[in-house]
Amino acid sequence: MAVGMKRNGKFFAVTLCVVFMCGCGSAEKSPTATAKENFATEQSESEKASIKIPAAPSEISTDSEAPFAKRTELSAEECKFFTNFIQEVENYGFLLSDYDTPHDVHLDPVFYIGAGIGEEIPKEDLPRYLAATGQEELMTDCLKLPRQSIEDFLQRKLGIGLRDIHTPFEWLYLSEFDSYYHEAGDTNYFLFSCTEGSRQENIYTLRFTPEEDWGSLLSGCETVLIKTEGEYRFVSNHFLTE
Repeated sequence: MAVGMKRNGKFFAVTLCVVFMCGCGSAEKSPTATAKENFATEQSESEKASIKIPAAPSEISTDSEAPFAKRTELSAEECKFFTNFIQEVENYGFLLSDYDTPHDVHLDPVFYIGAGIGEEIPKEDLPRYLAATGQEELMTDCLKLPRQSIEDFLQRKLGIGLRDIHTPFEWLYLSEFDSYYHEAGDTNYFLFSCTEGSRQENIYTLRFTPEEDWGSLLSGCETVLIKTEGEYRFVSNHFLTE
């Protein structure tokens, strides 16, 4: 995969949502926005109980005297595994925003190049998209993500759905195709390496460092993952300052 990037500054990753994601605008109210207005009353107790991810790293016990909470440092081989894991196109975007809980992840950098589920806008969708955006033609690449594909992806990666995300998702939504669309002329694909980490039961606390080519643009970060049913879900991510 080609790796390209406009190098705009030290903390580029933090501001990707603002810089790269607000080009399209929404011509109609998305189901995400509608659902959020009624989320507090619509979500059943059983739905709330189904979310098992810790709300924040502070809720993860670090009491080394408790057998169930014993913390084990990761081996070099395990760090290599997580390096390969985070370099997958569906995972690296979760390191590009700072969040305490899965609900606060910024989806724009996660989906910027499709996260492995995006597709080029089909010809049959193009006239409606151009009408919604007021354009005569596409000036750059445009991705389409069906809403159900996003929902399935978020359940795998975060354990929650689209309506549970608290941060704005700025992609254009077209109800007749039940899909989100976004134009992007560049890529935000970054390479990170796992330099160290530890495991506490099924909770992994990992340190990631941008590889050499990206060190001047990005900060390292500390990421918490939880392993459940063979999947690694993102719990939190925090940028590290010098």
